[in-house]
Amino acid sequence: MGKCKISAWEFSYELIENADEGGMGKYMTYIPTNSTSNMEEERFRAVIESSPTALCITTETGEVIDCNQATLDLFQLSTKDEYRTKFPLLSPTHQPCGTPSNEKMASVVQEAITTGTAKFEWMHQTLDEKTCIPCSVVLKHAILAGKMAIIGYIRDLREQKEIQAKLEEALRKERERGNAKSRFLSNMSHEMRTPLNGIIGMTDIASNTDDVIKKDNCIDNIKIISNHLLGIVNQVLDMAKIEAGKLTLHSTPIMIRMVLLEITCILSYQIDEKALNFTLEVDDDVPSTVVIDKLRLTQVITNILNNAVKFTTKGGNISLKLARYKKEDILCIEVEDDGIGISKETESRLFEVFEQADAYTTHQFGGSGLGLPISKQIIEQMGGSIWVESELGIGSKFIFTMPYLTDTGDDIYAPLQTIVSRTYSGHTVLLAEDIEINREIITAQLEKTGLTIDYAEDGEQALQMFSLAPERYSLIFMDLSMPKMDGISATRAIRKLDMPTAKTIPIIAMTANVFPDDIDACINAGMNTHLGKPLEIERIFEVLDEFLKDK
Repeated sequence: MGKCKISAWEFSYELIENADEGGMGKYMTYIPTNSTSNMEEERFRAVIESSPTALCITTETGEVIDCNQATLDLFQLSTKDEYRTKFPLLSPTHQPCGTPSNEKMASVVQEAITTGTAKFEWMHQTLDEKTCIPCSVVLKHAILAGKMAIIGYIRDLREQKEIQAKLEEALRKERERGNAKSRFLSNMSHEMRTPLNGIIGMTDIASNTDDVIKKDNCIDNIKIISNHLLGIVNQVLDMAKIEAGKLTLHSTPIMIRMVLLEITCILSYQIDEKALNFTLEVDDDVPSTVVIDKLRLTQVITNILNNAVKFTTKGGNISLKLARYKKEDILCIEVEDDGIGISKETESRLFEVFEQADAYTTHQFGGSGLGLPISKQIIEQMGGSIWVESELGIGSKFIFTMPYLTDTGDDIYAPLQTIVSRTYSGHTVLLAEDIEINREIITAQLEKTGLTIDYAEDGEQALQMFSLAPERYSLIFMDLSMPKMDGISATRAIRKLDMPTAKTIPIIAMTANVFPDDIDACINAGMNTHLGKPLEIERIFEVLDEFLKDK
């Protein structure tokens, strides 16, 4: 075996301290038996007792000689005698690999006797058999007090296994998310190409015919298809806002029953087209007015109701019900249909981002797969919750709650009684836009408002025009992507001009760059707010009302 040049105590101490790193080597631990080594043996046992690593000493036949406190703590035992007598019960009858525990233990002990060391993983358990303890075990063949023995080093792997399991689960979910994204992008490509093809086709038909009625029909269809495409784009942008934490809520007093009527009017064409039986029910205890985010409430109800219409066959039934949830200040909205229903497997991932129904359903009914995830995020951000009750082939019921505030005492009917002025006579705005067709569209939308519009074809020209006549302009609409000088640079340059109006004139971003980072860049450059393209005339009016009303 060879002689050790360091003392038995030093050697054993080093052996125990490095047990977890596998630093034992393939040799025996030697504890001298002569009388002059009694102190070293006592020190050796003291090291074993104080070690944070669970250690046990057995004979070559498996009889327990000793163990330390860390071993008792690991197996939730009180005394060493308990460990000695219950040692066989601390392992299940079979190891995870299927091998009987007694057979595998005999094998690894023989390996330790033959080679000096055996390293392996072992499944232990507590005495009540309720807790499994995966362990890393190292057996060391040793001579202790003149007798052959086995020293076992036991390391609890539960924390390590838990971390490993979490990492594997995270990797699995990331792979699934990657696959879902790929499917989503494929479906989105189809969803966006289809209306684009329709727009291009209708444009070709309109340009190649002299029939006025046919042209008008094409224009009407182009508008319908464009609004559909815009809805898809807005859903993608909403999800981007949600994931960036930039979705904002604006609660105002609303007449809730009027909002529901507006929503059903929007969808009335699709409902009538499929000859669906639609009912609207509102409980009497729902207040006539509530304070809530009207835009987001409308968005959620429309999303869910639109799905009900889409997945209900011709002549089917749909109901929209509004009640107070548990008589508290919480709205409870139910949308029920007797359509195709949802399988349990699909139901489990219905609200996941980038997930859609099965390929057949997606192909047959279309959709971006974002409506429900967006709705869920909005509902939860508003302090509510959403769930679904469905049976495949029978129908579905979507239920969601939204807390609301009671009337603040303000006259909420005042906005309905006030006709917002759309006349801006006496005001001149500077429109910085390099694309001629965009200038024409904005001019056509505002031509009846009495507003005077000056045009700049790039940021540099906009800066020059404002510098020469700062008092002329009440507001600046600023595109971002322009030649010579972009909108961000032009805005910063205007704000730095040494004239009072340069610091106060409203500058409104008017751009197709609509992601949260783009909006932040506009605000940081000194712009007052942001309008995304394609432009909505009502949003333009809102901005003009806000910034020109006191001028």
